[in-house]
Amino acid sequence: PNYVIVQPGGKIEGKAETLASLQSGDRLWEIARSDQMDVQVYRETAVVTGCWRGKGKNGGAAFDYSARFLSVWIDENGTWRNVASQSTEIQ
Repeated sequence: PNYVIVQPGGKIEGKAETLASLQSGDRLWEIARSDQMDVQVYRETAVVTGCWRGKGKNGGAAFDYSARFLSVWIDENGTWRNVASQSTEIQ
């Protein structure tokens, strides 16, 4: 299935861009964790909200980022797949 993420600055990325970003090796993670998650299931669709924190280096520049997120998942024949995500920085 297709995947789309709306980045905190408003940039939209698809599955290929997201995977390339994660596989490039430019981003090194010290911390990557989620908490305060809530899941609401509506038949074959689930909406997940929560908080996440990431800390590390991106292209050599340090980052320490906390955000609230919303993800949409669909059940395809018993396999749950993330099809959309959005995050907003906690300031």
